[in-house]
Amino acid sequence: MPSTLVPLAIGAVFASTHSFFAAFAALSAGPLLGAIILYFVREGGRRDSN
Repeated sequence: MPSTLVPLAIGAVFASTHSFFAAFAALSAGPLLGAIILYFVREGGRRDSN
């Protein structure tokens, strides 16, 4: 579903700003946010003290 909304969102950004840079910056915001969130994820979970 989100992949069908991306062209609409990028088109709206380009239509309002008339800038490809702003459209590509908006396009890169999602993966950048995901990378920042994944930076704080710990692997391995909880360990027992046994």
